Amino acid sequence: MISISKKIKFSSPHVIIWSIPLFWLIGGERLLAPTFYIIYGFYLLISKYKNPLARVPKSIFWFILFLMFYIISIIQVNESYRYITFFWDLNLYISFLIIMFVIYLYADTYYKVDDIIKHIILFACLVHAMGILYLIFSDTITFESILGKVLPSSIKSTTAGRIISIRSLGKDLYFFGLTKRLSSISSTSIHYGAFCLITFPFGFYYYFKSRGFLKILYLGFIVLSVMMCFFAQARAALIIMCLVIFIFTLIALNNKIKYLHPYTYFSIVFTYTVIFLLGFVFIFYKEIMQAMEIFFIINRASSFEHRQEIYSRTIQELLENPILGYGTQRSVEDMFYPIGSHNWYLSVLYKHGIFGFISFLLFYLGLIWLTFKLLGKAITLLRDRIMICYTFLILFVSHALLVLTIEPIVDAMHIFMFAIISGLTLSLGKLLLKEYRFLVSNYHR
Repeated sequence: MISISKKIKFSSPHVIIWSIPLFWLIGGERLLAPTFYIIYGFYLLISKYKNPLARVPKSIFWFILFLMFYIISIIQVNESYRYITFFWDLNLYISFLIIMFVIYLYADTYYKVDDIIKHIILFACLVHAMGILYLIFSDTITFESILGKVLPSSIKSTTAGRIISIRSLGKDLYFFGLTKRLSSISSTSIHYGAFCLITFPFGFYYYFKSRGFLKILYLGFIVLSVMMCFFAQARAALIIMCLVIFIFTLIALNNKIKYLHPYTYFSIVFTYTVIFLLGFVFIFYKEIMQAMEIFFIINRASSFEHRQEIYSRTIQELLENPILGYGTQRSVEDMFYPIGSHNWYLSVLYKHGIFGFISFLLFYLGLIWLTFKLLGKAITLLRDRIMICYTFLILFVSHALLVLTIEPIVDAMHIFMFAIISGLTLSLGKLLLKEYRFLVSNYHR
């Protein structure tokens, strides 16, 4: 049976998950939600936890250091209206920190980790259901948000104003035979694809754990997530999803081969997979290049060219001021998108300099290393925890690849969901390492 907390109390972090659609409805997911989560998070920290600062994990200290360099970079902002962008993103990053820390403190048992993950899956189902509504009733699902009704027309006419005031689940756009491009409650389609990517691995986790009808339900969630990503036309996310499916298939096969150590098994499979792919590319090189040109360039020529120009100009300007960066992205008259966007790593480096980038990277790589370390511990002594460790490792590595093409801070749902998953990762690390040390100490007695 599906075991999940049915009552959502105000003093529960489940409020963070289920309030996201409400903020989207009123048009406040980027404007109001971060401030609410910061205040709400402090309320939880003060009212529910004794001396929470004594339990701050090392990864969070790296993120706090990143925020310090972020704040210092304000001295480099030289366009007055960009101060709004600076504080807007700062508010989102602080809310990211608070959400991550609150989830880390709350999920102090495996049951609570499991419960939060199931709420994420249910929330993802709601988001996908809204996407399906757009596919069926696309012409009717566009409306003005509550904040849009009170915004002055001068603000509503701007790009930021339109994002706040107009609520839509997608748009008409032809690509590779599709005429509708989904975004659901994300700000853009590519971020909806990112949301699909970081939530659908949990479907595999429960698919392997479950039996009977529940197995079919979780398989349905996996298929639905891939389908929604396809209709979002999020190319990078879709390709990574295919790789994730392939990896989970290998894991499933390895579960049938009990006599092989997982590292040995994956070394063998990896070697043969590389040989197979190289041979396939060698034989069908011309056909592959033609398909890739159609898929990546011809059908999205403007997007491809804009990104290439953004990356080139970002690197050029970065070399002029690598220490402190520029504080925020910068608009250029002859470019469609601002410099310092469409790549999380390059964006952080451009905006907040080399020291901000190093602290950010240590935080991010620290989470990935934690998942890898947990998998090693699980393989050694905690066999029943292997699948959840695989899930988080695959999730983080796939997300790390995806953010080479997007910047999560642009989309509220993306950054909030990644904060929740990051907090769960830290919680899992605390629980699993504690269990591992207990087993080791008992083994040596």
